[in-house]
Amino acid sequence: FFFFFFFQAEDGIRDVERSRGLGDVYKRQHIENAGTFTIYLEDHTAGNVIKMNLLNNPNVLFAGYRMPHPLENKIEIKIQTNGSIRPITAFAESLDSLTQHLDNIESEYERAVSEFGKPLA
Repeated sequence: FFFFFFFQAEDGIRDVERSRGLGDVYKRQHIENAGTFTIYLEDHTAGNVIKMNLLNNPNVLFAGYRMPHPLENKIEIKIQTNGSIRPITAFAESLDSLTQHLDNIESEYERAVSEFGKPLA
């Protein structure tokens, strides 16, 4: 299996700058050790798996994802760490771990098919 992730990293989480005549709602907010990563051409399936894998990392305090709009094929993954690693490092480690899991599943499937003698499909 080959998975290609196209993502855009953003340092910190930004919020609304100014409202229209209602005063300042939020100024630029920066959360320490946090990052937002946008993955294009993916949906809830990849978002949920990546989020759950990130939460297995003891250095990750928060991991969540959202799909900004149902018609857009992208997800945004938000990560906050405890400061011992950077969010992009946790993200990369999570993707490496998922790749290893998928490789193990593929090799187990191939082994089982060769023992059985014919493919199931």
